[in-house]
Amino acid sequence: MKNPVGPVLRMGDEVELIIAAIEDDNPVVVVESLALWSMRESVGDDMPRIPLGSAAVRREGRDITVIAWGAPVHRALKAAELCASEDIDVEVIDLRSLSPLDERTILNSLAKTGRLLIVEDGQTHAGVGAHVAALASSKGFTNLRAPIAQVGPPFAPVPFPPVLEAAYFPSAECIAEAIQSSIRIHA
Repeated sequence: MKNPVGPVLRMGDEVELIIAAIEDDNPVVVVESLALWSMRESVGDDMPRIPLGSAAVRREGRDITVIAWGAPVHRALKAAELCASEDIDVEVIDLRSLSPLDERTILNSLAKTGRLLIVEDGQTHAGVGAHVAALASSKGFTNLRAPIAQVGPPFAPVPFPPVLEAAYFPSAECIAEAIQSSIRIHA
């Protein structure tokens, strides 16, 4: 079982990114995941600054790159652990910043694995994941060994009841199935 390269979605990351946004001379929009609001962690005053536009490799792997941001990062990491039992080595990248986008980290990982799965809690239709897929297909096309895959909720409003909301967003098992499918079909 592999350990993540970086800490798993620390609240410190959130604080550091908000500080970077405040200190930036340009207008910055901070988008938080409601699903992460219940997380609690102590943060100190001596945190290093995370520059806007820097992704984090949360788990290194060699078989497929999974890109996520916000709450789906946790589910992607859980899916990576599920796939490890199938001897599939998954690299998980947490984008952390959507604009500017850390193209270098995305493309370097794609060059290493040759496969890409994008996981998001937003609509896959014309969303951030579609932009990442366009980047990968235009600047990383020669590295692709399989079609780019996306996992997201259905193209429908988010249901309000918690049990339906939990079923609406992609689960770790759903992500693991998409990973296994990409590996199996395009081995």
